[in-house]
Amino acid sequence: MALNAPPLDDRKFQQIVDEAKKRIPHFTPEWTDHNVSDPGITLVELFAWMVELILYRMNQVPDLHYVKFMEMFGVGLNPPQAARTALTFWFSKALAEPTGGVPSIAAYTAVSTVQTETVEPVIFTTDDLFEVQVPVLRACITSVTTDKGTQYVDYTLDTLHKKLARVPVFASTPTPKIGDALYWGFSNDLSFHLVCLTLTVEPNAGFGINNKQPPYEWQVSNGNDGWEPINPTDIEFNEIKGLNDNGRIQFHLPQMGRQKIKITNVGNATQPEKVYDLYWVRVRVRDISSDDLALKMTSYTKSPLLLGFDAPAVLGCTIQATHAAVKKDENLGESDGSPGQRFFLQFTPLLAPRLQDKGERLLVRVNGVDQDEDWHEVTDFGDSCEDSPDYMLDSVTGELRLGPAIRQRDGAIRRYGRVPARGAQLIFHSYRYGGGIIGNVKQGELNTLKTAIPYVKQVRNRHSATGGLDQQTLEAAKLEMPRRLRTIERAVTAEDFEFLAQQPEVGVHFGRVKCFQPKSDAAENIAPGTVELLLMAHVPDAQGQLTGAQLQTSAEDKAKLRNFLDQRRLLTTRLVIAEPSYHYASVLVTIHPPIGMNQNEVRKSIRRQLYHFLNPLIGGFDGLGWPFGRKLQPQDIYRCLQDIEGVQAITDVKLFEASSIPADLDQEAVSEILLPRHGVILSGQHDVSFVLL
Repeated sequence: MALNAPPLDDRKFQQIVDEAKKRIPHFTPEWTDHNVSDPGITLVELFAWMVELILYRMNQVPDLHYVKFMEMFGVGLNPPQAARTALTFWFSKALAEPTGGVPSIAAYTAVSTVQTETVEPVIFTTDDLFEVQVPVLRACITSVTTDKGTQYVDYTLDTLHKKLARVPVFASTPTPKIGDALYWGFSNDLSFHLVCLTLTVEPNAGFGINNKQPPYEWQVSNGNDGWEPINPTDIEFNEIKGLNDNGRIQFHLPQMGRQKIKITNVGNATQPEKVYDLYWVRVRVRDISSDDLALKMTSYTKSPLLLGFDAPAVLGCTIQATHAAVKKDENLGESDGSPGQRFFLQFTPLLAPRLQDKGERLLVRVNGVDQDEDWHEVTDFGDSCEDSPDYMLDSVTGELRLGPAIRQRDGAIRRYGRVPARGAQLIFHSYRYGGGIIGNVKQGELNTLKTAIPYVKQVRNRHSATGGLDQQTLEAAKLEMPRRLRTIERAVTAEDFEFLAQQPEVGVHFGRVKCFQPKSDAAENIAPGTVELLLMAHVPDAQGQLTGAQLQTSAEDKAKLRNFLDQRRLLTTRLVIAEPSYHYASVLVTIHPPIGMNQNEVRKSIRRQLYHFLNPLIGGFDGLGWPFGRKLQPQDIYRCLQDIEGVQAITDVKLFEASSIPADLDQEAVSEILLPRHGVILSGQHDVSFVLL
């Protein structure tokens, strides 16, 4: 049972007034006017108000003791978290040739919201230097789907640039097949660039399709012999209409990777074989789903014809940015030569985790010395010796503290850390400050460059900023304190590993963490003392359909977590950091809708609910993510959909399973989907059929 500390004095203003009035007849019986308008009663109320203020402050003493107790354990309030988003810079002209004057976006380039008379701007700064690349096209090829697999045909760039070619975009005959594609290969990496392709085609040569819903998709190579789709929302401008009209298409490219493609000389045995190792953009014929059929998408019966294209151009770039402002070379003042000195940074709070590789450090400049002394931040002075150039820094208050001098038991004075010479200048090289929920700005609100950049005409965030959190409250810290006391920065139980893995000190925000301590098993190569930690990446908008690729954590984030936990685990513990086993589940629901209900709206509502329910981050019945190892049964779907508007009766539910790719509805239904201990459910493709009772 919780031990709630009572207030030291719980009297309120009116109680104090009433108590004072009761004493009036005893001390001053001649005082008979006790109305509010009486001046004496006014003085009593003033006295009661001042006493209430004193009692309020006295009742804060337990909180003060609690804070001091937390400080003894090195526990402070978590600082604000900075929101993040991507900033897109549009250039004043298209860059198609590698000539001089190519722009670059410096690190810490500041972009803000519009400042008004009453509202201060919210400032974001770019994370890293971005070197703009001008496209260097090296190859244009097409793939042909044959009985022997995918083969490739090379086209002559000179002919295509002169627009003298007449080649099929999708070369399988007599009709294009799923997987046919046209490729553009670049020798330089165009990741996160806004690229424009201007195509010249044979008008209306591609038969059989709805030009508003063409059956193809744009993709880029990811460097792992795979392909990443270009999100339709990242296609900014499109005039080509199913590759049947001349015009431009502009898209924001995601992360690209170099990939090798071997030309197989289809129909030309005399041409020598060659291998292209390039960065690829392709347009590929895709399968048509039931949703696409509802949008009147149809397949090609004849391939469109490409006559040529202009040199690809870059129109802009997209850079990751953080809600932060940067302060450089701040002079904190002069040292007086004594230990335990304290200085304060001008701006707070500092972002946590702070980026040491960005130059955040203390410099001590001594007169007459050419080179500054480089000091280092520590979490405490317990291990600092007399000559250690150490300092402590509070991210929330901005207090910078130098090592103290403490008298020992034998009477000697020991210094914990070096003391700067008298008159030395203390300069903090650079730091970033900001954070808070104010940084969660909406799409398009970051549109003001704080400094002009050559060739850049405008900037905007195409997606809302997410991840901003205010400083932790004392009440939240109190709730967390028992867990901290139990772990004491040591991971022993599974709950300890999960708790520590989600602390801000790790430097990574994971979407979900689950720890297992499996029994040792020689057959499965599980050594004694093994702890398995499963990670899911943080997804800012986890409402829709998720894929395993979105939930995959980077090797860098795993390395940060391992380094953090290695300092806190037992020596005999063998830590294994891995990904969960994702199992895609598709659902076919048969329902009876009320008369007059819009079936398309009902279908959308059901799919939206299933995407939310079968979700490893926010799914399940408790909204905390689909439970690890819990099987999926039809009755779970019935329970999930029972309150949706427009569902009068659910007549049937069928489940379909896949292990590595999104499940479809063409395979055999299963009675339930069983999961291993480390498995979770992901949504595949769902469909709804309607019947009349």
